[in-house]
Amino acid sequence: MHPSTQEFRAKCMSDYGFYDGTCQWDAVDLNTLRERGQLPITVNICKGFIDNLSGVEIQSRYRTACRSDSYNEADDKLAEALTHLLLFIQEHQEMPYQGSLKFRDSLICGVGWSQICQEEGRIWYDYVNPFNIIPDPDDLSPQYASMKYICRKYWMLPEMVRSRWPQAAQEIDFTEFPFYDGVFSPEIMDRNSTYTSYTTFGTPLGVNQSRVLVVEVQYKVPHKYYHGIDSKGRPFETFDLEQAEKISYSPDDIEQSKGERIMRTLFLDNTLLEHAPLD
Repeated sequence: MHPSTQEFRAKCMSDYGFYDGTCQWDAVDLNTLRERGQLPITVNICKGFIDNLSGVEIQSRYRTACRSDSYNEADDKLAEALTHLLLFIQEHQEMPYQGSLKFRDSLICGVGWSQICQEEGRIWYDYVNPFNIIPDPDDLSPQYASMKYICRKYWMLPEMVRSRWPQAAQEIDFTEFPFYDGVFSPEIMDRNSTYTSYTTFGTPLGVNQSRVLVVEVQYKVPHKYYHGIDSKGRPFETFDLEQAEKISYSPDDIEQSKGERIMRTLFLDNTLLEHAPLD
């Protein structure tokens, strides 16, 4: 793990300690107080300040809506339908609540993570703990807009791996995993360490309480794309030339440019589970 990531995790643990009101006394100071017969009293002003700002965020939430600018009645109906769809997704995926968790993380440690994606026709929103993310250490932009890659860790049951990637799971013999019959969750313990790997917990795959470590990597690759104007006068961009020719107002006006495409790869130890462009 990159040294900058280890430093970030150490800083996060310290920041969360100040929010929770824990780990704020050094061992030397605690011994001194114990010899004096005094109690280590801590007045936590950080938690109240952050909770107050989180309350402001909750009170200032808004709904996402769509509006048509084409002066077409059919487009107005489509915009209204999309507005209702977005509201359904927002409520069904508990986006306000999970967004508040992300907002609180950003107040505590400076970074909040979430993920919204579409898989098999289902749109879902997921809050991600900062300790489950490994960003590109070379990206110094304020909003992490220049990352070449980003990694995310999943602790999954073997049954979940078999169900989601049945073909790849045939190559994995889960019976040979040296499961550790522990009383803690590997993900929780992972958040108490500045360095983590799949061997952290004493087993080749970080297995604990029947969980395995699945890693997702998203990275950018150079790729050409096509852009132009569709039949309704709207600009479009696509990586698919056939799609561009299908929706373009005039195929002769399609332009080709160089850009970047995001690839998505998931693996378990040395077994590739999934690899495809990010939809």
